Amino acid sequence: WSLTEAGQKGLEKEVDALARQAATSKDPYFIGLVAGSLHNVGRLEDSRSLAGRLVAFQNAKGHLDGAKTTITRSGGDALLIETTSVAVLAWLDHPQHAGRVERAMTTKSQLITHSSPPPTAQP
Repeated sequence: WSLTEAGQKGLEKEVDALARQAATSKDPYFIGLVAGSLHNVGRLEDSRSLAGRLVAFQNAKGHLDGAKTTITRSGGDALLIETTSVAVLAWLDHPQHAGRVERAMTTKSQLITHSSPPPTAQP
């Protein structure tokens, strides 16, 4: 994703392979990253299709369940926050998901508040 976001060219084979893997993946973190990559390289319909698949992973609270790990090997609330963030990035490319973005941002804020230590006073 980061390479396509930066505009790197010549990644067609790699993006094709990722798109094939994402088509059957059950990991919303991976699906979201590939959806963003596809959008970045101009494969808008493929990106829209994967962004639509992310809907099935969003729970009633707004975050996305089902990710196994992230590139930083996060777990717990951090995994939920990172996965939800990646989904939001993918959904922002597709206006039909605006309501899902809003719900995800609300839950993300609650997760961050819950998992972050209270600020300490600076002298």
